[in-house]
Amino acid sequence: KQSSSLARTSSSRVVLIGTHSESEEIEKFIKKGKLELSPKREALAVRKIKEGSKDILVIAGADERGLMYALLELSQQIDALEKGEDWFASVRDASESPLVPVRGMVVFLHNQDDERDWYYSKEYWNEYLGMLAADRWNSFNLVFSHQTPYLAPMYPFHVKVEKYPEVKAEGLSDEQREKNLEMLRFISSLARDRGLDFTLGIWQQIAWERGQKSMVTGYNRQNMTDYTYLALSRLLEECPGIGCIQ
Repeated sequence: KQSSSLARTSSSRVVLIGTHSESEEIEKFIKKGKLELSPKREALAVRKIKEGSKDILVIAGADERGLMYALLELSQQIDALEKGEDWFASVRDASESPLVPVRGMVVFLHNQDDERDWYYSKEYWNEYLGMLAADRWNSFNLVFSHQTPYLAPMYPFHVKVEKYPEVKAEGLSDEQREKNLEMLRFISSLARDRGLDFTLGIWQQIAWERGQKSMVTGYNRQNMTDYTYLALSRLLEECPGIGCIQ
């Protein structure tokens, strides 16, 4: 919380960073009409303000996600400058608020051979989710078992349910199951840290009885309701970054 007076700052150049609700100084500039910051969620403002003898660069957000967008805007402007250029003097004012409240990207998992390299790459997810944040996407949906028996259901590929030891993913070791869970936990938590609402999509709870061969043993329509409740509860406990279930 930024409540200290700018008057006590000795520097002639000041960078003020914060959100409307948490910064008294930013609120003062808005009330004075020196800073245009929409009250809409995710709104951002970058503005240079002259206050007495001080040049103040305000980087503000209506909320934390808006502040993240404001900081990304600042970094993109600085990256575009020529080497040696005075970044403080060169920053351009910006005031934005979202026209569309939900801006989402959806990824479907369909093929183990195709996904083996990128899905388990933390470097890939850092780059990809960072790109979505920089491009102002605010939600990410990862969908399992879409119209296919592959990972249908996804639960035994990620967690073990003690009440149903017979439910297993064929050919999957305990180590691989733990690796799958660790990656889902990593992806969902990283998305949250990048300002993205993470939705776990689960398209099929069981392979089609006609035309699909199940990858899961010990699982049927008699035990699937109770098993699904227990498995999904366990999955949500293990992956706190999951914000929504589809």
